[in-house]
Amino acid sequence: MTDDSPPPRHNSNNAHQHHHQLQQPNHPMLTQIHTLPKELRNLLAGGLAGMIAKTVVAPIDRIKILYQVTSAPFRLRDVPKVAYSIIEKEGYSALWKGNLATMMRVFPYSGIQFMVFDRLKMQFLQERRGAFGGEEAV
Repeated sequence: MTDDSPPPRHNSNNAHQHHHQLQQPNHPMLTQIHTLPKELRNLLAGGLAGMIAKTVVAPIDRIKILYQVTSAPFRLRDVPKVAYSIIEKEGYSALWKGNLATMMRVFPYSGIQFMVFDRLKMQFLQERRGAFGGEEAV
């Protein structure tokens, strides 16, 4: 086989089949999650999304809390110095100190928020379709 062969042609059937393959879970755990009710999947997805977001911003939150519990005036230009000071004194992981406790609060909060949001959105869309004779207004 040589590299000078033409690339495979893409048509709408191939694209549809490829898209369908991407939607099929390959991992056993994903297969199990896929069988859960939509509300429970939304609860898990929202909880995980919240945990990821809060973990990303945890260092900034830690610095914010330090400013709140001290009399030092807040200056944006000093934030990198404070971060480096934490790393020097306590180590890099200290930027995430207290994050586990935050995760215990964030997972249920974010999960419930997303689950309720999606359920209400679906409810409002159904009501909107009904009000316009089965067609959604844009």
